[in-house]
Amino acid sequence: MSDLTKRLEGQDKADYINNRCKEDRIKDLCAKIDKSRRDYVMSYTKFFSDNANITKMVIVLQSNDIDIYDEDFMIEALSFRNIDDLSDYVDMNGLLNVEFIGYYKAMQYLMREDFSLSESMEMAHDLGYETKDINSELLANLHASEKKREHFYNVVLEEIIDLMDEAYEEYIQEMNR
Repeated sequence: MSDLTKRLEGQDKADYINNRCKEDRIKDLCAKIDKSRRDYVMSYTKFFSDNANITKMVIVLQSNDIDIYDEDFMIEALSFRNIDDLSDYVDMNGLLNVEFIGYYKAMQYLMREDFSLSESMEMAHDLGYETKDINSELLANLHASEKKREHFYNVVLEEIIDLMDEAYEEYIQEMNR
């Protein structure tokens, strides 16, 4: 890699690499560039700088019960550099936390999702809770939050990465015109 590409970052680097790939004399070299690395550099920086993509991302998040309704998120999302920034935002703002208020709702959830209480008790134990501090609301909150977290990392982020792949493909089509 030349000194120029070492100094370039983000979209500038992606544009430089993509434009250089159009030249016949280095097509073989560009073919060796790891596709996932190119995807990361190009689609993520482009994706997070486009309001339409941010709106699509919000729709995915909301359709998966991750409550993002405020303008602060839209503004913050424009500064994301990668998927880690998104997951950090979701974690720091407690968007994966579930809170049951009331014994009845908590018990209904636990009877449906963790009848033996083994999973939720293990979670409570792993987090350092003592038996005297445990109640149905705490167990239901821990269990439901963990399930929501698993869903976010295993399903929702995959959907968002698919959106990024689409943005990348659109970017490539634009560059080839």
